Amino acid sequence: MMLYSSAPVTMATRCGSFHFHAFLEVNTGLCHQALLSGPPAPIPKLRVQSKCLPGTAFGSVMCDCGDQLQQALRWLGTSPGAILLHLDQEARGHGLFAKVEVLRHLNRNPALADAQHAAGVPEDARNYRAVAAILKALDVHTVDLLSNSEQRTKQMRIDGVPIRKRLDFNAEPIHEAALHGP
Repeated sequence: MMLYSSAPVTMATRCGSFHFHAFLEVNTGLCHQALLSGPPAPIPKLRVQSKCLPGTAFGSVMCDCGDQLQQALRWLGTSPGAILLHLDQEARGHGLFAKVEVLRHLNRNPALADAQHAAGVPEDARNYRAVAAILKALDVHTVDLLSNSEQRTKQMRIDGVPIRKRLDFNAEPIHEAALHGP
């Protein structure tokens, strides 16, 4: 995979100052981001988040993406040498249009798998080859992955991400009552 990397810039956030990098996939035009809390540790902790415009930009409570991203930023601010990757893979790799269709079905049935099936969208179309390429560009050879998903960890390993071990990542829960709207 061919990536172009921006020069890093220091970016101040509510959770701390981070080294901010952009990585452009030449073949697809996808632009992924990396936030580092200083130079990477010898075996840095890594959190990978996928883009979710409704959850992170608009504060939708129909998913926990916004909560997870905010928790990840707070974690990064207290974890020297750690890395947060934000992948340009909206809606589990299906794109924003598919995400809107899934949200429409979620309004009728709050089970995500059922909503995805009703919208004709497979559960997950993400790949993690960009993660492996970004880590290589950052000269990171092994990571401890923060994830609650064994399946995602397995897929990352298949896609070449050098994971030493998986650590649980517990985001703040969203309020169930908010899922059903006004």
